[in-house]
Amino acid sequence: MQHISTRRGGPDWLRTALMVPGHRTRRSAALTLGIPRTSLNHRLKMLETAAGFEIFNHRKRPVVATERGQALLDEARNLFDLLDRQQPRGAR
Repeated sequence: MQHISTRRGGPDWLRTALMVPGHRTRRSAALTLGIPRTSLNHRLKMLETAAGFEIFNHRKRPVVATERGQALLDEARNLFDLLDRQQPRGAR
């Protein structure tokens, strides 16, 4: 997690990845996020490269995280929840 969080773009990649599970396809996830599918694919690839393992099973529908990927996403969600609670209300 530290290697991801210190990379430029890493926290944004994680926030994007948190929104992907449960969508039928990465294309539908990209539409929901309001970004091009190619941008979503690039963000996920950069995140997986930084993590050193596959976060999502790219061959299954709906989009599901791998076991290691789910652990990473759970940790990221907990950290973002903690950070979001500590920010002053007007700073979000």
